[in-house]
Amino acid sequence: MKVITVASNLNDVGFNDFLRTSCEFYNLDAIVLEYEDVFLSNRIKDALLNVYLQNTSDDDVIFFSDATDTVFVSGEEEIIEKYKAFDSPLVFSAEINCWPDKSLEADYPVPDVHFKYVNSGGFIGQAKFIKEIYNKYPIFTTADNPSYLWSNQYYWNTIFKTESELIRIDHNCEIFYNTAIYLQDFAFHKQQLNDPKAVEILVRAEKERLQKDISIMHGRVKSNITNTFPCHIHFPGTISKSLMHSGYFDDLKPPKSFSSNE
Repeated sequence: MKVITVASNLNDVGFNDFLRTSCEFYNLDAIVLEYEDVFLSNRIKDALLNVYLQNTSDDDVIFFSDATDTVFVSGEEEIIEKYKAFDSPLVFSAEINCWPDKSLEADYPVPDVHFKYVNSGGFIGQAKFIKEIYNKYPIFTTADNPSYLWSNQYYWNTIFKTESELIRIDHNCEIFYNTAIYLQDFAFHKQQLNDPKAVEILVRAEKERLQKDISIMHGRVKSNITNTFPCHIHFPGTISKSLMHSGYFDDLKPPKSFSSNE
């Protein structure tokens, strides 16, 4: 299994303290694809991954992860075992929002799950199948709505609409866990982010939500919603990242006795 990420700043604290160090701790084969130009579209991540895949074996298992707001909490053996149980060539992280285009909600066939929608910040699959998808659906031209060309999550949402028989979503958080808040809450939060007192209140409220949704124990996250122990944790959004950088998730870092420089 190869862990692939795209990073524009290798000195980013989130990348170094969480993703990079956790990959080293769990002996994961991590490849960082650097991008030093302006990030005009998140689809650049897929474009760089596609270029990288041209020189990989079709049999390779590829685990793509966002760079600055993710962490691994288990090793390859557990991840591969759970991936094989899906019996699918491509499995995506799940989240609670159909983002960025809410109108695509009708394309999701599973009605009664908490984590229902594709999140593009984490996926695992066969290199051959991912290459076939990129060839079938050109990265910068596939868009029912050109106003979303900036979003690779929109790209994967539209692909899932036609490939749902092959692509699976990790609704039960076996491999992936995403801490995203509901979009209606995000819209409210966004209006408050310039007010330090309001941010303090938002962070407190988010802690209360997370204390209900998850339990952190022995370096792992238990999803109290799905009663599972995922392997890869994603902290998207301003408030989750604030908690990440303020120490709330520090128990998910490798132990202090571990040095990535050894």
